[in-house]
Amino acid sequence: MGLNRHGRRLVARGAGYGLALLAVTSCTAAPPSGSAPPKSQQAQASPTASPSPPKPASSSGPAVPVGAARPTVADGPMLASVRKSMNSLSSHEMPSDEFVAVIRRDAPDAGELLWMKDDRSYCSAIVREGLARIECGSLPESWPRKGVLNVTTGEPYQEKPGEQPSLFVFLAIVEGEHGPYDYKGATPEAAGPIHDAVVTFGSGRKLSLISYEKHSRQVPKTEICGADGAVCFPAYYPNR
Repeated sequence: MGLNRHGRRLVARGAGYGLALLAVTSCTAAPPSGSAPPKSQQAQASPTASPSPPKPASSSGPAVPVGAARPTVADGPMLASVRKSMNSLSSHEMPSDEFVAVIRRDAPDAGELLWMKDDRSYCSAIVREGLARIECGSLPESWPRKGVLNVTTGEPYQEKPGEQPSLFVFLAIVEGEHGPYDYKGATPEAAGPIHDAVVTFGSGRKLSLISYEKHSRQVPKTEICGADGAVCFPAYYPNR
């Protein structure tokens, strides 16, 4: 179900991790009657300390927006729309404005925002006509494209209820600072402009946040690349 100006949809996605344990047993001959058990068995019989709990994932957050990505007074209406929608998403919190990156400013109540409480967790917001669609999740541990950490499948936007969506909004998170970004070769007819922002962590690590649109249900075959050519990814084939 897509976002329309008559309603909103909030999505929270979490990443779960499972721990698998492999137990190995061995069979040995029974010792002669009256003899002492082997030293290995004596060692097993002695009490052992409990294993240490796993260390939590490293964190160097929260991410801080750089330059034009910092919110301004003019972004107030858009930020207010997101905070209002966050009230319905009790499992996540929105930080103070200084930790929210503005990727795109289209109007006082439209644009794309993203924030990261650490170097794995993120929440993004797509705002149109004062209504926000929010999605929270964790960056994958691996990605087929080097340096590309996440690309969304495209959020549909409906002008009117019941109509087929004619606008799809995409977000991407890329390792490092390689902007500005542009389409590789000629810009597809149905493709919208590309906007990008940069956030930095206390460790000095930087991430690029990218947003762009598609104004058709057709899927143009094109890539988006950074200015230095170090990072490229399929714009509308995020799972390939």
